[in-house]
Amino acid sequence: MPSGTARQSSDRLRLALGLAALTLGASGLAGCGAPATSGQDGGAAQSSSPSPTPTPTPTPTPYDDAQISAALTSVNTSEALGGQLLSAEQLAAAAPGFAEMLESLQIQPADCGVILALGASSPTPKGTTVGTLLAASADPASAVSISVATSAHPQPGTDIAASRTALAPCTTFTATTPQAPGLTITGSMTEVPATVPSAETFGLVMSMEAAGQTFQTATLAAKKDLTLVTVTPGVGPAGPEAAVSRAESLATAVYTALEAQ
Repeated sequence: MPSGTARQSSDRLRLALGLAALTLGASGLAGCGAPATSGQDGGAAQSSSPSPTPTPTPTPTPYDDAQISAALTSVNTSEALGGQLLSAEQLAAAAPGFAEMLESLQIQPADCGVILALGASSPTPKGTTVGTLLAASADPASAVSISVATSAHPQPGTDIAASRTALAPCTTFTATTPQAPGLTITGSMTEVPATVPSAETFGLVMSMEAAGQTFQTATLAAKKDLTLVTVTPGVGPAGPEAAVSRAESLATAVYTALEAQ
């Protein structure tokens, strides 16, 4: 049986990795972009007949802070989540010391730091608005975090496709930190099917083991145009499949609330 000190260190490191998974959307994918539009015909044959005037494609615009807050508040009420809207500063205060632990994590393979969004403590990119709803609970099946990130300035290489690519070398990984000396977590990350209507989706289940304990997180990211909704539900006795299904429902509810404004 692991010692009390080893168990405490394991709990801290597991929570740090869980927080890293939480930041998958808000940090690693906040630069989500709109679909490219073409200003040319693509080489179609010329005709002497006048061409019909094309119907303009609406230009996506980012949601503002008030719209994101209203959508998250609506979902919090309708789904009886019992959560709180938190700013980046409030999130940091809710988990003192964990930003530093995230920064200190040593991941092998090293490339897995991309998918874990270890730069979560870096400033929000210019032009990006982020809102977070956090519902903490002693019951893992009730706990959930929902993040909405909307960006007016898409960043290349930070979309869902980039995260899928970054996941490739991370099917298995190890994690250590100087803040938990002598403790090594072994883990795995697996993409899982996930669907949110009219959105590009990415589902991730992360399993970890250390000091005789196991821990799982589930994360779903759903992108539409300039907006990314990330849901990280707790994994209860029903397993990660049930958690991902719950995340799909919550992400759909968030987009419904956003689009109703």
